[in-house]
Amino acid sequence: MDFYRLAAFTNGQSEIRRNVWNTVWREMREAKEERTPLGNMVRFLGDEVYYASLTGAGTGRIKLPGDYQYNDGDPNEWVSAHTPFGKAIRMSKRKDDDDGLETFATWVTDPRNERFATIITNRMWKRIIGTGLFEPVDEYVTPEETTSPELTRYLVRLMHELGYDLKAFQHVLMLTRVYAFASSEKELAPGEKPIFDGRKIERMSAEQYWDSLVTMIAGNPDKLPTRGTSDAIYYRGRPVLVGEMTMAELQKEVFAIDSPKALRKYATDLLDRFEKSSRSGGKKDKSMMMRARGGRGALKGIARASELESPAPKGHVLQIFGQSDRVLLDSATKEANATQVLSMLNGQVEKLVVANDDAHIYKLSKGSVRDRIRAIFLGTLSRPPSKQEMKLMEDEVAARGEAGYRNIISALINTREFIFVP
Repeated sequence: MDFYRLAAFTNGQSEIRRNVWNTVWREMREAKEERTPLGNMVRFLGDEVYYASLTGAGTGRIKLPGDYQYNDGDPNEWVSAHTPFGKAIRMSKRKDDDDGLETFATWVTDPRNERFATIITNRMWKRIIGTGLFEPVDEYVTPEETTSPELTRYLVRLMHELGYDLKAFQHVLMLTRVYAFASSEKELAPGEKPIFDGRKIERMSAEQYWDSLVTMIAGNPDKLPTRGTSDAIYYRGRPVLVGEMTMAELQKEVFAIDSPKALRKYATDLLDRFEKSSRSGGKKDKSMMMRARGGRGALKGIARASELESPAPKGHVLQIFGQSDRVLLDSATKEANATQVLSMLNGQVEKLVVANDDAHIYKLSKGSVRDRIRAIFLGTLSRPPSKQEMKLMEDEVAARGEAGYRNIISALINTREFIFVP
């Protein structure tokens, strides 16, 4: 019942004029036309235009399912939106309203509902300081049960005062003495409450690890290709009507159609325009076509983790090192495993960095033996080698020649210093 009472706040949201599209698609399926060129066009409009839209602000009431079997309600009974705790808010179950979303958001952020503010405060604190006011971060506890009740209450008030502006809140945390402390390697005993003596040293996330490797492979990651942005219309993987119509203009025209008959005619005419656009693609302004092609979808290969498809395919460094599968909230992990070791020693990491003669890290290492070793250390660990490390690495190069530099890079990217960060 709690679930349906919460769902009632957002009930009634749907795609814009979806019933118009549904009617056309149903007619085409009955006539077995869904695999025809026109059927493909109608499916395109459904996937790229209608499905991507949303309208409605929440009716505030919802019907229980026909097989509801609990004693607190009857099948198909209307129930109203109702908050489960905190300030009691109840909407009408007799008529549809149009402010369910706003009502729910107001309740969530109400100062008297300290759960949301406390949870988001703790998440931001852990993100900046490295250790939560309480753990795990997605479970609510009262301020009295946290490491520092006074600090928790103060930060929650600050979050309210800043109007949940996370950027402003983060800025405040970065100006604190706690954030300025040197990193700490002290490990807490099971059940021990954290002390805030600086950020804890911890393994890089999969994305941080990958971006570090990308920097060694290609140099400045900010100069690598990005997904970019494009307002072009893509049909069957190719930009169409470039310079004639944008995706926003197409959506506006489609949403204005209020009858199935008009939508079918529009789809027929649009298909003809798309086909003519594809045939004349070579005559279009080449710069416009290139901009349109470069602004769609995730990249592959060597690029920042944020520019690649997520989740990454099986066997990719990101997947091996614990990237979230995006099925469950917070499903990313920083735990070590044997597959990571294999990737680092003779898998993707070794192939992309150590055995890659064109990697940027090798281009940095020019000059004398000492200069090259120093460049490798700076490019890998962001610090020069100690006297003892320099002597050890010089001996390695003397014994192995050019292969010695590969061994140095392999050794450094497998160190705790490389993989762990404050």
